[in-house]
Amino acid sequence: MASTITYTVMEGFTHIYAKLRVYLHPSRAANVQQGVREIMNSLLLRYNEEFEGVVLAYLDPKIQGHTANILSGLSPYFHFQLKASFLLFSPKIGMLVEGKVNKVEKDYLGVVVLGLFNAAIGIADIREDLYYNDSGGMKAWRSESDHQHSISLGSNIRFVVKSVQETEEIIDLCGSLQAVHTGCVKWLDHLTMATMREETSSPQSRPLENGQKKSRHKQTTKEESRLKVSEGAKEADTVSHKKRRKKKRDLGEDENVTSHKSKRKKSDAGAG
Repeated sequence: MASTITYTVMEGFTHIYAKLRVYLHPSRAANVQQGVREIMNSLLLRYNEEFEGVVLAYLDPKIQGHTANILSGLSPYFHFQLKASFLLFSPKIGMLVEGKVNKVEKDYLGVVVLGLFNAAIGIADIREDLYYNDSGGMKAWRSESDHQHSISLGSNIRFVVKSVQETEEIIDLCGSLQAVHTGCVKWLDHLTMATMREETSSPQSRPLENGQKKSRHKQTTKEESRLKVSEGAKEADTVSHKKRRKKKRDLGEDENVTSHKSKRKKSDAGAG
């Protein structure tokens, strides 16, 4: 039976469908689709308060209806509604996020998430098993319990979001490495593979052990049955032997009685 494996996926991504109010400049009236693309592109890689996330991509924008309202004023705009699907990055406290280390210091780690967003992990949020080491001119945070676990410049790490700050349409993250399922992604994947091998090999060995136990049980049962049959045969032989001895004894007693009677008859005949 195949083992079910669950892979850890970076969290914080959201896919939504949304309607937008779009204001198109009259200069784009000759090419509305081009104007729509420009408006949609202006939303990319910026934090959107309405969506509560950073817009990473959009797909299939569609204008709702066939007419537009014209706003009065010195620069009248075309006003209409637009519907599209959006891919957002909206990390929340407690989510698992991955990033690339771009700064290693004795009191914090600097991380870039998705190549766009800055994250910082302070020394208070780094678990005690990890210690700072700069021997050999290479700065790194290393594990005391597992020498294979090391976080250095360029390492991809997985951390828990501790706080999110939105400033000027950009988000900054604070993270934590306190949880055991956080750290260097390469090391975490190694642990996952080791667990997979254990889970895969374990179900194969257990049926053999159960089968061996069953066969030993069957063997014991057969031996007990043979012993019972043997003991029954011995009891039958003993009973049969006793019956034969009794029969012989009875026959011997009958012969003695008959012989004694015949001797008495002879004695009585001689006396007469």
